[in-house]
Amino acid sequence: MVQRKRLNKRPIGRLRGAQFHRPRGLDIVALQVMLVALPWVRLEVYPRITWADVAFAGAFGVFLGRALWTHKVPRPKTWVWGYGFLLLFWVMAVLFSGMNVPHVSPFLFDVAGLLYLSGMSWFLAYRVGNPQTLSRAWNAFLIGLWTCMAFGLVGIILGMQGTWPSWFYSHARKLTATFKYPNQLANFVALFVPWLWGESMRADSTRRRLWYSLGLFLALVEVLATGSRTGTVVALVGLALSVGWSVLQGQRRSWIVGGSLLVGAMLVNWISHSSFRVIRRSLTGISAVFTGQVTDAFRYHNWHLALDLFAQHILKGYGIANIAVDYGYEIHNTYLAVLADMGILGTLAFIFLVLYVTYLAWENVRWARVVPEWRGMAQGLLLGLLGELLFATQHLIYRERHLWVWFAFVVALHAALKRTRMSYVWNHRRLDEEAGRTE
Repeated sequence: MVQRKRLNKRPIGRLRGAQFHRPRGLDIVALQVMLVALPWVRLEVYPRITWADVAFAGAFGVFLGRALWTHKVPRPKTWVWGYGFLLLFWVMAVLFSGMNVPHVSPFLFDVAGLLYLSGMSWFLAYRVGNPQTLSRAWNAFLIGLWTCMAFGLVGIILGMQGTWPSWFYSHARKLTATFKYPNQLANFVALFVPWLWGESMRADSTRRRLWYSLGLFLALVEVLATGSRTGTVVALVGLALSVGWSVLQGQRRSWIVGGSLLVGAMLVNWISHSSFRVIRRSLTGISAVFTGQVTDAFRYHNWHLALDLFAQHILKGYGIANIAVDYGYEIHNTYLAVLADMGILGTLAFIFLVLYVTYLAWENVRWARVVPEWRGMAQGLLLGLLGELLFATQHLIYRERHLWVWFAFVVALHAALKRTRMSYVWNHRRLDEEAGRTE
């Protein structure tokens, strides 16, 4: 009989019957640079903009131009077109919200950024649907994560020595690493907690298991060191979901490993004199959840403002970026911010977009059962997305670049899984035929 176990060890894209284009060229290099640099670049609120935004947009421009010029990419599948249609609906809602806005300049600035992010997300999903290209793009994304956490580790070491460089800490001595604000760092790192857990559980060697376990441990330490209450809750929810997933799959000792990592992360922050108050603030988010307190007094007032503005501008909203100009702060809830900024039309567009991507993420987990190479990424994207949607209840994230990149990876993985599953079916049939002839 032919052993089918060898099939899982073949590199993705080399399976017989699968015609995959080998990723080469300047566009792939630009794509990798863009994804590695992602943690350091953020779309700023009007009228601020940094050289990093220009560099990021330039790298994306090279990637997009080369991709369209060479025409070496497969035709978009149905779900990629569906994602594009929902993004078009979102763009129309964004433009419609600008009718008669009080402040035109900030509106135009932020709209340009949102159009750029939406276009980047669709073209990224379209371009990396090839399994080999997706693998390289995801690895570049992970390099950005590891580099970001390495900066955070340096910051924690310096903090334990009693120094607080502005490159690593905010004025309140909260860890920022490569980001501008602590919550941004907590949000980005917490996204990968489920993926790091999954890789540590599925590692086929002690070295790899140790590497991912240390990475998960460091991620928890850094989230706690940011002092972000929401980020801490999201990281712990992601860890709990991942541990529960592992237990359901038969790994009974997973909860012991997860609990040990969490306790160790808290001890590191506790021992560090710099983070004593920070960790206490981080953990207040957990206590608030158990006591039934959804948020703080400021956010309650903030949310009432969003509802009042929506009641006055139900159809088109108050206008993107206009609330920050008139009231001096953002709405600290993505869903209420969309409601106040873009009205009912923008809210429907955003809800449909989120539901569609979440559905694809769930389908990816189901499909990846047949394709072991993508199982960890599919599970990490789904649980990370759920954490991101939870984080959105306390912060404004629809202008965050990593959100749109995360959406793109979910859609691209769906396309890659479709192609890879077809190749697996072809090879299984061929193996069955060969086994029948040998018998």
